[in-house]
Amino acid sequence: MNYYINRELSWLKFNGRVLEQAGRSEVPALEQMKFVSIFCSNLDEFFMVRVGGLYDLSLIPDSPPDNKTGMTASEQLTAIYAAAGPLYRRAEYLYAAVNDRLANLGVTRVLPWEEGEMRRAARRWFHRELLPTLSPVIADSRNLFPHLENKRLYAAFLLERDLPGKTKGSDRGRSAEKTGSVQRFTGIVPLPYGCPPYALLDGNETSSSFHYVLPADLLLTYADELFEDCRVTARAIVRVTRNADVEIADSLSDEEYPAMRYPEYVKAVIKSREKMAPVRLELYSADGKVPEKLFAYFTDKLVLREEQCYTLRMPPDLSYVWPLCDHVSTAGRRTDTDISDLLHTPCPPKNDPSLSSDIWDTAKKRDIFMSLPYRSMRPYLRLLSEAADDPDVESIKITLYRLCTGSEVAASLIRAAENGKEVTIVIELKARFDESANVNWGLIFEEAGCRVIYGIEGLKVHSKVTLITARRNGKLERVVHLGTGNYNEKTARLYTDVGVITTDSEICEDCANLFEWLEAGDPSEAPDCPSLLVAPHTLRSGITEEIKKESAKGKDGYIFMKMNGMTDRNIIDALVEASQAGAKVDLLVRGICCLQTGIPGISDNITVTSIVGRLLEHARVFIFGRGSDRRVYFGSADMMTRNTTRRVELTVLVRDPAIADELCRMAELQLRDNVKSSRQCSNGEYERVFSAAAPVDSQDVMLHEEIPVLTQTPASAAVTGGSNR
Repeated sequence: MNYYINRELSWLKFNGRVLEQAGRSEVPALEQMKFVSIFCSNLDEFFMVRVGGLYDLSLIPDSPPDNKTGMTASEQLTAIYAAAGPLYRRAEYLYAAVNDRLANLGVTRVLPWEEGEMRRAARRWFHRELLPTLSPVIADSRNLFPHLENKRLYAAFLLERDLPGKTKGSDRGRSAEKTGSVQRFTGIVPLPYGCPPYALLDGNETSSSFHYVLPADLLLTYADELFEDCRVTARAIVRVTRNADVEIADSLSDEEYPAMRYPEYVKAVIKSREKMAPVRLELYSADGKVPEKLFAYFTDKLVLREEQCYTLRMPPDLSYVWPLCDHVSTAGRRTDTDISDLLHTPCPPKNDPSLSSDIWDTAKKRDIFMSLPYRSMRPYLRLLSEAADDPDVESIKITLYRLCTGSEVAASLIRAAENGKEVTIVIELKARFDESANVNWGLIFEEAGCRVIYGIEGLKVHSKVTLITARRNGKLERVVHLGTGNYNEKTARLYTDVGVITTDSEICEDCANLFEWLEAGDPSEAPDCPSLLVAPHTLRSGITEEIKKESAKGKDGYIFMKMNGMTDRNIIDALVEASQAGAKVDLLVRGICCLQTGIPGISDNITVTSIVGRLLEHARVFIFGRGSDRRVYFGSADMMTRNTTRRVELTVLVRDPAIADELCRMAELQLRDNVKSSRQCSNGEYERVFSAAAPVDSQDVMLHEEIPVLTQTPASAAVTGGSNR
């Protein structure tokens, strides 16, 4: 029996679980609206990348089918378009329900076409702020249909205008008859780039109760004032999603790209996305009933099939939700108002009181465990900042995938280079939708005197590792940070990740070898890193070998794997074999999971659980065995084919027993979660976990608990001992 699930359909189910958080009554109202917004932005990226890639494949004769379900690209597209429809309908319902709840709490979205006091305020704002910035475009027989930019909002109108009549019958003594004709054309008005996401119609910065209006709604309402001599016969907001699955070459030849640097080439490729083919059209009107003529006009002009187009009763772009939340949060703090019904109460990350003022000095005595965002990222930031100013530090080497604006990490690296240290930065320019930002960061680092390496040919560098080297009293000293998440202070407050700062000599030596391999740039040669599992060379085989060890134990075998997604057939097949041998397998997979559980005799010893809550589950943790034979790993890699075969990823065995114990405790807590978790059924669908036991929200528990005291083994002793060796 086939135990595989299609990757794309599994992802859509995951996004449905994200959306369902908007319907949870215990979630504050604006947090509910965030989940609707996240659902929409997730769907945007899915259509741009995954649907875009399938669209390209569908144009290739005899393109290979999906290697798990055998579906062709065209069959997958048809299934995706069909599955997206019900998700949109659910999103519309939840969006309306949350808006009703928000209005009862004092945060009201004004619909300017409805009568009321706020309508006049909305009209005044339209005339004062929006109308002077608009640039309507007429599309008719003399004017070409304009290029519609990816994800930009446009107001679209079908218009009629009476042409002057001609006089017919000029005989004297007979009255002349005026005959006229009607000119029909389309008006398209792009929402200006600088337009604010919403307009505040009352209240002020010290009020958390107010009315607001969306500029797109104003465009729909006051079209008559844009086209004064015309009749508007149909109106809607339209948004096009274009294929963004553009392949970026790993290297440039002088013949194809003479005198062009790699960052310049990446920028050119990114720009080309705007010209790619449309893969989706969204049309929004207040009632979701877009006139047939307008629908047909845009599907014809964009060469889209009806199944690729969705009519909506909610705005297609909900990015306004985030600044709205910021406004409410700021107003609440200024007025000391209780806004717990609107937003989560902030839970600042906890500082480890056992850390000394010198992070490196502490790491010499014991490994430092980091669990974000429950614990602060500050120890790592302090380590990097101290290294930048430490006269004994000779070099800093780091892999970067996504940085935030105003990055402290970047500031420390730049200061280190300016202080004369050798700073080597491996920055990945192919980080999806962060390419432009990374190009700019690369140029900034180069200007500061850092050595910048733009990835390695054929692979994405997705590992999270920092290596700092110093020479003290004539002796070489090293410290390493290994983690599961990006060096990004913003996501460190929102994503759950783990990491370790260690002076373990073997790990430090292997990380030094890894950077030498990255600097050499030859992906065919495997790096010499025996203490690490490194994709694409040893990660898949190492994890598979660990699964086989547990499989050989039969009913005494145990496997726990936490990750964002699982698509790798080799790993899936190994897990199924372990299940058939009787081993217990617990998978905590937030997103895509291509393994179907609960099939008698095949996967009935496997559970797949997904936690979607206040924080984004992002850590990758793998536990094999129990008791004295336990092996605990963490790293940057999901068990997805792209991670195991086409990326540079690091996974490391935890050598400190106390840290391994803490990771196991966290895993056990998450498996007991019966508030934010869903479990996969034997038909591939997911159901919320219900339990008669007391409610357990694993994220909430870890947000509010005190930092567990870890009686950690000194780093030097951890190399040779520990219960999880």
